Amino acid sequence: MEPTVLMYNLPPTVRAQVEALCREIGAAARNVEKTRQGLSLGALLGMLPEVPGGAAVPGQMLVLAYFDQDMLDAFLRGFRVRQIPPIPHKAMLTLTNTAWTGPQLYENLSREMAAIKANRGK
Repeated sequence: MEPTVLMYNLPPTVRAQVEALCREIGAAARNVEKTRQGLSLGALLGMLPEVPGGAAVPGQMLVLAYFDQDMLDAFLRGFRVRQIPPIPHKAMLTLTNTAWTGPQLYENLSREMAAIKANRGK
């Protein structure tokens, strides 16, 4: 499986920066159009059948698929070095989230981020 970054709702300049970074580290970069954001991550990556429907993702998000630790480190380091604006909603593809749609993953990440923020305030 080819290392791939699924990009949701990135502004054109940020998308171009992420695409350049992906080329540098040997990963594919795929922009997920709004009309396809309701598909499961697995469908977008060709692992599951496409089931139409679903809403669009409400914000910016990245999903990294088939990255090993070295590639993940290179991607995150490249993000900092290139000073790409932060994209808080980032996830790795897992067995659990493969069947999730973009909006489902975004919502799950939002809940996790809120829980972490709430725990920091305690």
